[in-house]
Amino acid sequence: MAQRWQTGFDHTLRYEAFVYLWYDSHNRKYYLGYHKGSVQDRYTHSSARMPKFHMSDIPPGFRRRILCVGSHNYCFFRERDLLKLRLGSRRFINPKYYNCYVKSPKGGSKKGRLFSQSHREAISKANRGRKISPEWRKALSIAGMGRQIPEQWGGKCKFAKLTESEAKQIKYAVRTPRTRPVALAERFGVSIDTVYSIWRNDTWRHI
Repeated sequence: MAQRWQTGFDHTLRYEAFVYLWYDSHNRKYYLGYHKGSVQDRYTHSSARMPKFHMSDIPPGFRRRILCVGSHNYCFFRERDLLKLRLGSRRFINPKYYNCYVKSPKGGSKKGRLFSQSHREAISKANRGRKISPEWRKALSIAGMGRQIPEQWGGKCKFAKLTESEAKQIKYAVRTPRTRPVALAERFGVSIDTVYSIWRNDTWRHI
């Protein structure tokens, strides 16, 4: 493990968890994660895409950097913030990272997770000819009760707070002090999160 990644880090600090960043120099890819435990333990990473290995046998070209230490809650949300900054939307895959989606706070959620074409074909093949039991149909019906699905999208939707022209002004606004998220939100009467969602192409994708 390259020591230059650990320069200035005090290993004697007391903490509950830490946020780490692995770098694979051969593939030029990163993996960012957090772990509830000590830097001195044998934990490496929890990625399903990066090769598995132990701290006693780190492959050539792999090195780790400790980004921060602290309480479990602090490191958990710090990791989420860093992933959002580096990866953007959940549905956006950054080719420089083994991470491909932001984990749910509740854990175990696959919402917004992207699958490869081969994985999709395998799922389709496994579900081919599958019969749904009456109990399952009833459970699906109960789960969908009361769900409101808009029949129209964009500016034609009755729940929309913006028109298409206003959404275009936000989406294609040149980044200047006058077009900061706060200024745009106040100008069009929406929240800052709405502005960021339009910039990340989470909403108003069709314009």
